[in-house]
Amino acid sequence: MKNFKVFLNFGGASFIPAERWEQEDGWYKFYREDSVIAEFAAMSVEKIEERSFPPESNGAGK
Repeated sequence: MKNFKVFLNFGGASFIPAERWEQEDGWYKFYREDSVIAEFAAMSVEKIEERSFPPESNGAGK
């Protein structure tokens, strides 16, 4: 699992935990287990940074 930081060109950013993203038909779509979990209009996205989640052994999310 990765964490994607989506920077929006009108200000702000969103963090999306997903396995992958694709650009399709003017949209950035974020997927987890082949299901779309988030989408942004391509014209509103400034950039996307990809980050790995920290190791699960640190107790995060428990």
